[in-house]
Amino acid sequence: MTQAGFSCLMEESLGKQWYFSLTEQQIIQYTWRDGNSWVQPAHIDGQPVKQFRVTIDRNDRIHLLAYNTSKHLIYYQWNGEQWYKRLLYRLQSRFEDISCLEILCTLNKVHILYYIENALKRAQESLIHAWLENSKWQSNVLLNFLSDQRIKPQLVQNDAQGNLYCIYTRIIRNQTRCYYIYYNNNHASWSKPFILFQQSGTCTCFDGHADSAGDFHLIWLEKAGPEYRLNYLKIHPTAPKSNNEILCILDSGAQPIQNPCLQIGNGLHCYWIQDGIGFVSRGDMSGRHWMQPQEMFRNKFVSYRKITKTLDGNSRFETEFGDGYPDFSWTLKTLLTGENAIKEKPIIQASGLRSEKKPDLSDSSPEDEKEQALFRTLKEVRNRMNEFQAKLKDMNDRMDDFQAALYQMQDYIRQKDKYSFQKEAQIRKLAFELEQMRAMRANIPVISSAGYKDEEKAKPSASDLSDEISIEHAHPNDEKDGTETELQYSLQGDDLHQSEDLPLKKNPPKNVDSGSGEIQLDNVRILINPEEESEEG
Repeated sequence: MTQAGFSCLMEESLGKQWYFSLTEQQIIQYTWRDGNSWVQPAHIDGQPVKQFRVTIDRNDRIHLLAYNTSKHLIYYQWNGEQWYKRLLYRLQSRFEDISCLEILCTLNKVHILYYIENALKRAQESLIHAWLENSKWQSNVLLNFLSDQRIKPQLVQNDAQGNLYCIYTRIIRNQTRCYYIYYNNNHASWSKPFILFQQSGTCTCFDGHADSAGDFHLIWLEKAGPEYRLNYLKIHPTAPKSNNEILCILDSGAQPIQNPCLQIGNGLHCYWIQDGIGFVSRGDMSGRHWMQPQEMFRNKFVSYRKITKTLDGNSRFETEFGDGYPDFSWTLKTLLTGENAIKEKPIIQASGLRSEKKPDLSDSSPEDEKEQALFRTLKEVRNRMNEFQAKLKDMNDRMDDFQAALYQMQDYIRQKDKYSFQKEAQIRKLAFELEQMRAMRANIPVISSAGYKDEEKAKPSASDLSDEISIEHAHPNDEKDGTETELQYSLQGDDLHQSEDLPLKKNPPKNVDSGSGEIQLDNVRILINPEEESEEG
C-alpha cells in the first residue's frame, strides 16, 4: 500500500478538482480549485491522524477513511456542504495497531480494507473487509494470522468490473513469500490465498493495475543484500498459479530505487526515482518485453496519488510524479507523451541479452554463433529453473497447508486442555463440598420422627424419666400364664402425643438388682441388706 500521509489529487465528473494533504501537525486539510485558483485550505476536524485514504463514487460523493492517533478508525463523507462523520472501529488493546488501510469505490459499493496488527508474540492479527451497500456498513474478517508470521498487506486495487485484487507478503527466514487473493464482484466472495512467488531478501513498493482483459500487471522492488531489482509479473485472476515468468525490468546493483509505479495506457509504463532522477521504461501489454530505462527529469518533483473517474462510474488511483500542488502543470507521463517525450528505442527482452529482431543466420559470424549457443544454454537453464520454481512453489503450498492444519490442531488441543482443566476443577469442587456435607452430617445428631435422639430412644435413662414416668413392677407370682412383666408408662403434659412413638422397655434381668432390694435367681429370691429394711419397718 502507499505511504502514510500520501497527498491526493482528485477530480469530479464536471472537472472540479480536490486536493487532500496533511499539515505539520498531522491534521487532514483539503481545498478545491475554483476556476484557476485554489480556495483557502480547511481542516476536516482537529484530530491528528496517522494515515488516511480518500476516493470518490459515481455520484461525486467523496469518501475519506482516517486512522487517528487515538486508535479510532473514522469514516467521513462529503454531502456537498459539510462532512458526515462515523466511527467504524476502536482499538481496545494498547498492543494493537492498524498498519495498512485502503478505501475504494466500485460501481455501487464502497470497499474498505484494513489490517490490525499486534505487538505481542503469537497474538492474533486480522485483515478486515468492510463495505457500504444501500447506506449500511457491513464487515467481515477476511483472514486471520499470527503476529509471528510477519504479514503485511502491500496493495489493494480494483478493475472496471468492480473486482478487487489484494497482494500481501509474509517473511519466512529472510525470504519474502508473496500471496494473492481475488474478490469476485458478481459472486461477492473472495478466493483462497495463492502463492505468486518466493524470493530472497525483502520485497516492497508493490504497485499494479488491471487491464481491460482482466489481467493484473504487478511490479515490486526486490532488495537482496546490497542489490536492488525492479521486477514485473502478469497475473491471470482465474489462474494465478499459472507459470508466469517473473521479468526483471531493472537490475540497478547497489543503487537504490524509490517509489516505483506502473501505469497502463497505450502499453505499460513503469516510472521510478533513482538518485533524484526520474526514469521510465516502456513495455508491451504482454509484459514480456521492456525498453531500456530512459532518464526523464532531473529537476525537483514530488510524488502524489491521483484519483480519476471512468465513464462506467468506477474510480481508480495511480501514483504520479510532477510539480505537484498548486500548479499540477506537468508530470512524467505528460513529458513522455508531449513535445519532450522520449523517442522509443527498439524493444528488448527483459533479460537484456538479445533484441526483438532475429539475427540473420546466413551472415552470422563465429562470435554470433557463440552468442546464440550461449543464449540457447541460458534458455535451457531458465526452463529448468522454471520447472524447479514450480516444484518449489507446490512444495511451499503443501507446507502452508500443513502449517495451517498444525495451527488448527494446536488450537484444538489447547481448547481440549482448557475444557479438561475446567472439568477437573468442577470435580474437585464437588468432592470438597461432598466431604464438607459428610463432616457436617457426622457432627449433627440424627433426629427421629418423634423428635428424640436415636441414642435416647434406644436406651432411655431412668433418671431422665423419673420425673415423668412411674414404673410399676408386678410380682413374679402375679404373672399370668408365665408372661413377662409389662412396664406401664404414664406420660404427662405435652409428651402425651408422643407416647405411641416411645419404645417399650423390657423387664430387667432377674439376676440384677432393679432397685427393689432383691435378686431373683430362678425360684430363689435374695434380699439385699435385710437388716436395713427391718429397721425401717
